[in-house]
Amino acid sequence: MSWRFPTEQPSKKGAARSSTFENQKKALFANAREQAVKTSEAVPNQMGNLKNMLAMLREDEINYEDVTRALDEKEAAADELSQAVFAKHPALIADLFPRRRIAIEAACDTLKTHQADREDALGRFLRNAHVQVETARRDEKLATDASNLIRHYKSLLLA
Repeated sequence: MSWRFPTEQPSKKGAARSSTFENQKKALFANAREQAVKTSEAVPNQMGNLKNMLAMLREDEINYEDVTRALDEKEAAADELSQAVFAKHPALIADLFPRRRIAIEAACDTLKTHQADREDALGRFLRNAHVQVETARRDEKLATDASNLIRHYKSLLLA
């Protein structure tokens, strides 16, 4: 029988593990290379798609100057129309504020002339509210007294 070193056995295991690790590493690197090739082939296609999409978006853009110019033209046309209406009917604007002032003054006068009626109505309302509050308090007190009476009567019957 030949004599062997005790380290010989673990070194074979270590070599087996090392070769397994090397095989896994090679497979991982090969997979990464394949993915890199696929990605590098796909990038030009994606760039072309992005360029086409960008061109379509640029075609659909709205020019700010064109929009503001159109709005300015519409505003000028509306201004001209309103000036024409005011020129035909100058009394419309001149009479608007005095009519409003007259309506407001009439409403104030109505309030002042019926001030006594308003004060009487307020007094009646306050008196009725006071009567209703007192009635509610009295009813609540009667209910509490009745509840206490019933409790007392039950205690007398049970005693």
